Amino acid sequence: MTTRQHPCASGKASVDRRAFLISLIAVCVSGATSRDAFSSPIENPFGRFGSSGKRPAEIERGAFAFQVDFELSEIASELASLDEVAAELSSTLKIPAPREKILARVLPDEASWRAFFQKTFPGVAYRTAMFERKEYLFDARKERLYAFRGPTLEVDLRHEGTHALLAASLRRSVPIWLDEGLAEYFEETPRERAENPDRTTKVVARLENGSFAPLERLESVSVMTAATNAFYLDSWAWTNYLLNDSSETRAIVSEYLNDLARSRPFAPKISARLKKTGGGEEALRRFYRARLQALQAVDANRREPPQSAAPTPKPR
Repeated sequence: MTTRQHPCASGKASVDRRAFLISLIAVCVSGATSRDAFSSPIENPFGRFGSSGKRPAEIERGAFAFQVDFELSEIASELASLDEVAAELSSTLKIPAPREKILARVLPDEASWRAFFQKTFPGVAYRTAMFERKEYLFDARKERLYAFRGPTLEVDLRHEGTHALLAASLRRSVPIWLDEGLAEYFEETPRERAENPDRTTKVVARLENGSFAPLERLESVSVMTAATNAFYLDSWAWTNYLLNDSSETRAIVSEYLNDLARSRPFAPKISARLKKTGGGEEALRRFYRARLQALQAVDANRREPPQSAAPTPKPR
């Protein structure tokens, strides 16, 4: 094994400390890749400065620091929806407030987004938004959300914003099934959850044909390559059941997430906690049968045309 001597220990003339540090920084910067944010937390990895060539404005809003090269007021309704997600995550899951600022880059249109996405995430299947958590030298903000101004922005911000808020609050990785289950759950507004029977119908069908995944199987998934459409649906189904069946099942999720926040990696999994309460797949089946009936009734009432009032008889 070759041992490197410190310059001052070699018996030669000592190296000036300031010169040594300057040369070290120069070497580090010259070896930086396009994904490392050395020169500016804005320039990399967010691309140059958008189609305008100008540095995007950075505006803080709640837990997020938005970088845009358009007026933030142009997406006011989408941002208000994201605020609702942050408030609902806090009230529903009782998790700590975000302890890290989340950097959110919203590009002005789909054309600039496609160019940015292909350059920043080569080899990744195209999507309309992205969240990642990683270390950046000279920038403490690890959570980064990417999206573009377009028709899917509200759903994208709600979904990826859920991932970002969980990461910034817990500062720990959430199991894939629960991370995606919560993101799928909160991407819908409360009204959509109350009125849309589509997912519930699909879950009931999977329960009846035997293809629905047990919670223990979802908990065993540790790589995103195993996250199929069925995985997303079943993860949402378990999450929706846990958050809405009872205060006891909701507390299971809250306590588990808070255990993660307190750095308790060997705390019991949600499936083990659920068994202690008598919950599980049979309770989930009952929940979704009742839920489907209620949603179908709401849908039928919404589709039924209002009955016109009977004409008042004329006096004789």
